[in-house]
Amino acid sequence: VSPVSVCVQENAHFIVVDMVLEMLENAKWTLSLDQWRSTMDTNCLMCKERHKSSAQESSPQKQTFRLHRHKVKYSRVDPRRERYKRRHLDEDMKMSHRETHPCVEQQTQDKAEEEAGKDEPKHQMKTLSVLSTDKMTTSILCSSCSYQLPGTENVAVSSDSLTEEIRQRTRMRGSLSWAPPRFQIIFTVQPTHRRSEVVASQHFLCAGCGTEVEPRYIKKLRYCEYLGRYFCDCCHSGSEAVIPGRVLSCWDFGRYPVSDFSKQLLDSVWQQPLFDLTCVGKNLYSKVKELDRFREVQDQLLGIKKLLKACRLSQSVLAELEHLPAHLREQSNLFSMDDLQKVKKGQLVPQAKAVLQSAITHVENCELCLARGFICEFCREKDIIFPFQTDICKRCPECKACFHKKCFVVKKCPKCARIQSRKDRRNESMKSDT
Repeated sequence: VSPVSVCVQENAHFIVVDMVLEMLENAKWTLSLDQWRSTMDTNCLMCKERHKSSAQESSPQKQTFRLHRHKVKYSRVDPRRERYKRRHLDEDMKMSHRETHPCVEQQTQDKAEEEAGKDEPKHQMKTLSVLSTDKMTTSILCSSCSYQLPGTENVAVSSDSLTEEIRQRTRMRGSLSWAPPRFQIIFTVQPTHRRSEVVASQHFLCAGCGTEVEPRYIKKLRYCEYLGRYFCDCCHSGSEAVIPGRVLSCWDFGRYPVSDFSKQLLDSVWQQPLFDLTCVGKNLYSKVKELDRFREVQDQLLGIKKLLKACRLSQSVLAELEHLPAHLREQSNLFSMDDLQKVKKGQLVPQAKAVLQSAITHVENCELCLARGFICEFCREKDIIFPFQTDICKRCPECKACFHKKCFVVKKCPKCARIQSRKDRRNESMKSDT
């Protein structure tokens, strides 16, 4: 599989999330623009009304007195020096405000009073005023451009098809020659190849970070037994781990060098039931006697568990059964790497046998459980047998009745014969009625 297709398959959801976030941010900008627009309209109306009321209430004498005080105040300083300072201050404010707010510009305020005459200094107070609504909208939309991940500047995104847009944007995770390792469970052992061939297939790039390596330095790269790739020192610190493929193929629990990514992955799945021995590692039961012995005990536990759940006096035995992992109590042939290692060390089989013996003791001494047992109809002995006793009991595949293994004869089940005779009598009675 090419790196591009791997990136496309794995990272489509990231790009969809980015596009959704982009739409949400645009909606937030629109809402904030509406709020700002309404606030500015309200402020403008209030300012106009305030100026009108102040102009009507002020008398010419007060205005003359105010102008006189203003003249006295400005006459105490040098007008040329003050104009020079204000001009440079206004230029600095204008440049800084243009950088942070492209929608705002500096404008000059008109003279407060024109009646002051020619002797009045030509001082103008600088303030910030807001542009029109159209300019504000244009600047906001220009500033809120869509987010792009690194490495996508040259990717042309088509607006005709959303699928095509997602496919093109998902190339950002790697490059055409490299893609970072992905989370995967490998059930086989990596084949052995020459170092130069593997590094050449990696395009002389580290499999973990994509760092380019010169051909003369490939001997310094470190091999990952789990992924079958070479990594640099930053991505491979010399950690060791049990390789699932070696356990399933040759029951090898040795620790082999793996990359940091593989070490983290294998540690995270160590106790997860991911290995069904009916699909992977089919030959393990024939190779490992301890594992085959545990399968027999597990089958008996799964059978007796149904009987214990129907008994109201079996709470203590069910509590002991809870000490086993949940997947071992619910389904057979499903193991985690931790379970297989416990079988290897001889810890899991004794634990399961102890729970099974406690459950059998309860069934033999409980009247409610004995009432759900079977009596062999071939030999008519008085001993009660149960389906979980696989060593002495045989179940009919048709009616599920239990018999002794030594007594059972195929296609001569007494219960199946009774069922068939009832069907025949029913059919004859229906024919006679018609």
